[in-house]
Amino acid sequence: GECQSGQVTFSEDAPDLEGMRAAYDLLKMTFTNRQLKDMEYPDLGITTAQSFFYSFAMQRCGAIQWTSLFQNDGHSPDYIRVNGIVSQMPEFSDAFGCQAGEAIFSEPDGVCYLFGNKSTGGRQSRLMRQGNTAN
Repeated sequence: GECQSGQVTFSEDAPDLEGMRAAYDLLKMTFTNRQLKDMEYPDLGITTAQSFFYSFAMQRCGAIQWTSLFQNDGHSPDYIRVNGIVSQMPEFSDAFGCQAGEAIFSEPDGVCYLFGNKSTGGRQSRLMRQGNTAN
């Protein structure tokens, strides 16, 4: 097989990203401060925001199969589906204290918004630029 192209996977990656943003916004808007506090794990030092991102990553957790890196079903490999998405969310960088220069750091002015009032128009998403662009 051959490596996935960002051009091929974008139609799946983009909704994953926007769905994550919507889910995070809903988390913050729907739950009370007390309910949000109940989602923390203070003994482990895990905040509500970190818990949200861990939950997202865990659904893609598993052994990487060599053949899955070359699948051609329109989806990026799981590690890109997780890392590519969170690298587009400044909330992730805030939650985990990521610093400029780190691979997964999300600069607020470098993020691509595909929909809504923050839409950046035709700028290519980092999701496509970050390791998922073999053409």
